[in-house]
Amino acid sequence: NSSRSKLLLIWSIRRSIVFTSILTALFILIAFKLNAFFRSENLISYTTPMLVSLAAVPLLVLIYISQSYLQGFRKIFSALFAEKLVKPFLFVATAGIIFLVTQGQLLSFTSVATINIVSFFIALIIILFAVRQTTDENQVLTAEKSTVDNWKKTSMTFFFFNIVTLLYLRADILALGFFEVPEQIGIYN
Repeated sequence: NSSRSKLLLIWSIRRSIVFTSILTALFILIAFKLNAFFRSENLISYTTPMLVSLAAVPLLVLIYISQSYLQGFRKIFSALFAEKLVKPFLFVATAGIIFLVTQGQLLSFTSVATINIVSFFIALIIILFAVRQTTDENQVLTAEKSTVDNWKKTSMTFFFFNIVTLLYLRADILALGFFEVPEQIGIYN
């Protein structure tokens, strides 16, 4: 049902933006106020790139939701084009141009994080354009309370399943984070 899918897209985006904002603020509070992640002196230089990188979290969430929406309409190429092709190309091309312009100087972590944010933002614009082309502007956007309740129940199930999956997939990196320096974890990752 096209009108329901558009309503579900809008509902998901709104909830995800609120949830992502709360989690990001909570992480910043824990990381910087309680010194949970940046305790040692060798990690202090990563504070600014980390804060810049956190801006990518809401962008990535919006990209993933839009990808799911497009994949539901069997528009796989449109769903993956921005994140899998455009974003990496922009990132590598921009970093390469800066590297050449600065005559071989290494990029700082803050520069890399900034380039990454810009790449995410451009990819988001492209995928939102694809979503816009898929949706019809004349659709009625109303959903029954029972439908919204079902969405909430289902979203919580998927939320917890995804948390467990992400922790399982990244358990090795999380464990190494307690024993190794960030450079070594980055190489391993």
